[in-house]
Amino acid sequence: MSKINHDDFGVCKPDKNDVKKTIEKVQKRYNIMISENDATEYTRLHNELEQWFLMEENIDSKDSIANEMTGEMKEILKGKRGLELGTDSAQAISKESLKIIIPREKEQIKKEITAIIEKYK
Repeated sequence: MSKINHDDFGVCKPDKNDVKKTIEKVQKRYNIMISENDATEYTRLHNELEQWFLMEENIDSKDSIANEMTGEMKEILKGKRGLELGTDSAQAISKESLKIIIPREKEQIKKEITAIIEKYK
C-alpha cells in the first residue's frame, strides 16, 4: 500500500492502484462492480481493519499500544477518579480496555464493509 494522504486516524488514503485492485477483488469475490468512491472507502476500511488485527495480535508485546497508554491511563484515573495506580495496574487496565475496544471496532468496520457490498446486491 502506498503511503499518501494520511487522515486523522493515521490510516492512509488508498492510491488509485489499491482502489483498482479492490474493485477487481470485489468483482471476483462477489460478482458485483462497485464505484471508485466505494472501492476507496472499502480499501480504507480494510486497511484500518488490518491495523486493528495487528494491534490485537501484539497486545501483550512490550511494544504494544497498551504499554504506550499506561502513563495516560494513570493520569486519567488520577484526574477523573482520584486513584493513584502503579504502572502494572495501569498497564493491566489499558490491556483489558483494548481487549474490549478492539473487537468492537473490528465489528463496526466489518459492518461498514458489508454495507458497501450490500448496496450492490
